[in-house]
Amino acid sequence: MPAVTARDTLGAGDVWHGALAARHGRLDLPDLIEFANAVAAERVRHEGPRAWTGPVKAMMGVT
Repeated sequence: MPAVTARDTLGAGDVWHGALAARHGRLDLPDLIEFANAVAAERVRHEGPRAWTGPVKAMMGVT
């Protein structure tokens, strides 16, 4: 898991599982876990329920 400074861990597990489900079938298992870890790490870097979504969308290439 990437080392980050955690500011808000609420929902980190849910975000991890959601990221895993979002890429299931598109990535092999090591890459899938790495992706879910990166998304969850980004989530905990931000405070609040939605502040992290913009950076994660950019990471995923979603506009």
